[in-house]
Amino acid sequence: MELFQRGSNVSIIADSSLPSSSKVAAGLINPVVFKRLLPSWRADELLPFLQQKYKTLETLLEEKFIHSISITKVIENQHELETWGKRAHAEDIRDFISEKITHTNPQGFKSVEVLGYGEVLQSGYLDTHLFLNAAARFFKEKGCFNDHEFSYQELQLTAKGAIYQEKEYDSVVFCEGFFVHRNPYFSFLPFKPVKGDVLTISIEGYQNKNVLNKNFFLLPLVDGAYKLGATYDWKNLNFEPGEEAKNDLLNRLKDYVSGEVKVLKHEAGVRPSSEDRRPIIGPHPHHPQLHVFNGLGTKGVMLAPFFAAQLAHHLLDGALIDQEVCIERFYHLKK
Repeated sequence: MELFQRGSNVSIIADSSLPSSSKVAAGLINPVVFKRLLPSWRADELLPFLQQKYKTLETLLEEKFIHSISITKVIENQHELETWGKRAHAEDIRDFISEKITHTNPQGFKSVEVLGYGEVLQSGYLDTHLFLNAAARFFKEKGCFNDHEFSYQELQLTAKGAIYQEKEYDSVVFCEGFFVHRNPYFSFLPFKPVKGDVLTISIEGYQNKNVLNKNFFLLPLVDGAYKLGATYDWKNLNFEPGEEAKNDLLNRLKDYVSGEVKVLKHEAGVRPSSEDRRPIIGPHPHHPQLHVFNGLGTKGVMLAPFFAAQLAHHLLDGALIDQEVCIERFYHLKK
């Protein structure tokens, strides 16, 4: 989208039959790291950028897929309560959390012993499924979406760029997520993928307009259902929904919700996280016409707009890529 809106001629090659973490992600936008009650990395830059970008794309694609919604954090012990009270006034995070602690349980919530509920501000979610379908439809209408598996064998590198299926390109950008491990050019990078299971559920008698966060998230959807997630599994790196993961999520939820829970859908994806938990973006060490855009991990919805713009600026104007995310930090791994 960023390249297209800047006037570039773009060809997208994407095999729609391949599974993808983006297709099943809840798309949460959370500017807070709850473990230490700190702002998420570069949240002050990312949030205004993503709000403007997604709203622009809503107008372009004629769909509503970005939603503002507060996150309610369950506070269960005195340490959490005192930390919230202190941090709510700190300059680095006061724009992202409310100092007010509420004590009213959501409707349908069990009478568990909690000390209150904190509220996260500037949060929300992107309906990733709706957004991706709308974007694909847009590019198909423009005639630049090719639904097939990319063939590395058919890619020819030239002095000026690359040729693929008899078409010349200045640059090729690989945005393959977990499947980067199959890429002969970028498989040397230190990715640390992690599987996550997500459930779409209905809950009898439960009502809450906010996302509930404890050792799970419970996201209310516009149709009255909820998304419940998510697990972290570094061993079983596949896209098959796991029974153990489903039961784990439901067991976490039943400690707090009293109504009958019905599972409407069970999905799984493998998040493309990196070893140092930062995106990996930029040109191959030996083939400058080949680029990677990957490693966005669990924060893809927040990170993608900002760093897509940065990569486009690099490709079209020669601008530098931020050192924290630039692939150059891993060039030494390419023997």
